[in-house]
Amino acid sequence: MSKGTQHIILLIEDDPAIQELLDMYFTSLNVKLYRAQGGLEGVQRYRELHAAGKRPDLVIMDIKLPAINGIEATKKIKEIDDTAVIYGFTAFASVKGKELRQAGAQKVIPRTHGFKALRDIVSSSIYARPPST
Repeated sequence: MSKGTQHIILLIEDDPAIQELLDMYFTSLNVKLYRAQGGLEGVQRYRELHAAGKRPDLVIMDIKLPAINGIEATKKIKEIDDTAVIYGFTAFASVKGKELRQAGAQKVIPRTHGFKALRDIVSSSIYARPPST
């Protein structure tokens, strides 16, 4: 990856503590992290970034979110950009993971795997391809 080129990650997560932890874990990845507090905000943020030429390389989606849940938000993001890469990171993976994958998420990572495991999965995923343009 060339200097100055950052991958863009959109984090759709309503828990501020989880957001802060992911900020810390992703610092070493040299990514630009955008946040959204809920499903509707996440869809809108994706739309704005995509329109501005800053298409996220990866969306990290919680399932239990205010306004609309992560499953519905995933469907709406896929309507905007059917090539969007979405990974679920949720405590509800065993219950709702299949629905999230059916909605268009490529992976569902149970929160019980931990933040380091998520960082490692994200790192191997985003560095396997060039940043979006």
